[in-house]
Amino acid sequence: MDKQQKLKKEFYEHCQFCGSDLGININAACLNLFGFIMSFISFISCGILLLYSSLIFLLRYFFTVIIFNEEFFLTIGLISVISLFLFYLIARFMPKLLFEKLDYEKVEKE
Repeated sequence: MDKQQKLKKEFYEHCQFCGSDLGININAACLNLFGFIMSFISFISCGILLLYSSLIFLLRYFFTVIIFNEEFFLTIGLISVISLFLFYLIARFMPKLLFEKLDYEKVEKE
């Protein structure tokens, strides 16, 4: 194993959390399927929430049209908050579910 692989191995062994503020660079890790699904749910729900709220604001501001559906807004808001909270909890306490780690024992044998 060369020097760069040893540094990566030590880096991943000492970092137990993901997120740049939690100790691991997300760009250096690969999302697995569960992490992709969780981040996709968070991204889509927050995107719908932002688009819907901006549409409500623009229609009310420019055209004085009020199309505020409270149930839809609350449902999307709850989905986005819960999915972001779950993604944070899983990333904080079980990062192996979200990010794949390389099997360095196989790399050493090769």
